[in-house]
Amino acid sequence: MNVVITGIGLWTALGDTAIATWQRYCEGKTALIATTEGLVGATTLTLEKILETTTTQALKDAKLTAPLPSAGVVVGSSRSFQAQWETWLRQPSLPRATWLQTLPATVSQRVAHIVGSQGIVLNPTAACATGIWAIAQGVLLIEQGRCDLVLAGGVESAVSPLTLAGFRQLGVLAQERAAPFDRQRQGFGLAAGGAIVVLESEAGARSRAIEPYARIAGLGLSADAEHMAAPSVHQTGALLAIQRALTQANLTPQ
Repeated sequence: MNVVITGIGLWTALGDTAIATWQRYCEGKTALIATTEGLVGATTLTLEKILETTTTQALKDAKLTAPLPSAGVVVGSSRSFQAQWETWLRQPSLPRATWLQTLPATVSQRVAHIVGSQGIVLNPTAACATGIWAIAQGVLLIEQGRCDLVLAGGVESAVSPLTLAGFRQLGVLAQERAAPFDRQRQGFGLAAGGAIVVLESEAGARSRAIEPYARIAGLGLSADAEHMAAPSVHQTGALLAIQRALTQANLTPQ
């Protein structure tokens, strides 16, 4: 079964919509600033605001209207509400009900509430691979016939003392610029943001007369089973994931 992307909701350091982000990116703009901790986003956002905005955008972009009872939801976060918890630790008291609303699983639950979903709701957590893993799970749900439509993606609001300290210890925060594909890359920059896409079968999109952004040709999943954070020096897991994706897409490397 072919799975396509029919809607995009995006909030990044560059803008609060997909269009604004793309325009500013093409103009070479950045919203990252250098601090003593490394490169971080100039502003921070609450996770609730990011979830609400990106979910609403994705539905509107795909020409869908809530409620969607049969829709699946696969949205995760590496840090979830960690930044909010760190703030609360400095307060003398916290209502129990408020804390319960920020458990890690509530990330996908909030999206399901906005969508009005009574279908499958998953909340993946896979560090930096959380977003792409969420999309992969969404694709699998549609291919297996468990859902006709899935909202998938990842959100983060991770600019907090604990997160900065952790990445600083790992030595992965860029000090001057974020250039992931540069031979002289220094690391990455932290910022709040999120991305949610609408996945559906190609037949479903066609029946709604929706022109998709792209088709998911194939996906590959693997693990190195070695170091906790560093990739294998032999690139075993990375190569295996690429090979599996190409195989599923019926593509052969030249």
